[in-house]
Amino acid sequence: MTKIDVIHIGVTTTGWYPIDRLAALAADLMGGEARSILAHQPSALEKLTSLMRRPKGNDDKGLLVIARGPHDLHASLLPPELMRHYGFMIAWVIDGFRHEDIPAGWRMGPYDLLAVTRPNDEEIYRRISGKPVIVLNWGTDALGLGSAATDRTVDVLRLGRQPPAWDDDDRSARVCADHGLSFSGRPPIFDNPLENHAALMRCIGQVRYVIAHSNLAAPAHYTHPTQDYITARWTDALAAGAVVAGIPPDQDRSVDLLWPEALLTFDTIDLTANVQRLVQARANWTDRIPLLNHRMALARLDWRWRLKALVDQLGIDAPKLTGEMSRIAARLEALDAQLGAAV
Repeated sequence: MTKIDVIHIGVTTTGWYPIDRLAALAADLMGGEARSILAHQPSALEKLTSLMRRPKGNDDKGLLVIARGPHDLHASLLPPELMRHYGFMIAWVIDGFRHEDIPAGWRMGPYDLLAVTRPNDEEIYRRISGKPVIVLNWGTDALGLGSAATDRTVDVLRLGRQPPAWDDDDRSARVCADHGLSFSGRPPIFDNPLENHAALMRCIGQVRYVIAHSNLAAPAHYTHPTQDYITARWTDALAAGAVVAGIPPDQDRSVDLLWPEALLTFDTIDLTANVQRLVQARANWTDRIPLLNHRMALARLDWRWRLKALVDQLGIDAPKLTGEMSRIAARLEALDAQLGAAV
């Protein structure tokens, strides 16, 4: 049986905890091991080396490299002795929209297959690399960490980066309270990435609306200035049954995976106006909403669908992943029954 190890390149930070979860899940379901390594700036010689063909390894063992951006695609980021163990290598670029960071002269290096998260980026990577490129959209662990709980105690949750209007949690709590809504500010952060992510998903499972805005509507120094994109805030919130409230990305074609009940779209970023919009939505909240959002996230956004697309592309078997797909099918059937009863 073919096994695939997973390497996640980079230092773990809070915003990348969901990718730590992905790396662990991917290795587990594809029979391999997961680990992280630090990236570094390659020298001119290392850049040249990255263009060379790697030594052929074991055809029954592959390596999936999860790269934060295209700057992590140099083979020099991986020890040569490590690459010799693998018969094939795949790179999955999470922030593929950073086209300006694609290494000059890059031609796939040791990678046999490249994956990007945005459909928008597929063509440019295929043109530059001349190799196969597939889209593995941003996802979530809906099966393992999601929730369809209908008993929710918090109306509005602030999660992650926010524009100035929403960045003061004390002010947001006061305005929400003045309008009869409960509000929760920044969730606590734990040192262990996997524990932190699981705790965050439990937190969202108690929430009705999660505030999140596109990076173009609410920019920051570390976001891209012209390209917008779906991130874990959207997919994780929906997996946990919440609705995402804010201004969503309008360029990222991954938004096409979402459904009408997934979003509460604001026309502008204004705290008072936004809260009034939330009050209107809250008045129409039903138990059907978290059931539906969790169900749709399970059917469209779960990481297991991305991993299935990958192993199908490679033409290999992954028995544990196959078992998880059966679990998804059974869960969807149960949720459909619940939704039918909730009509």
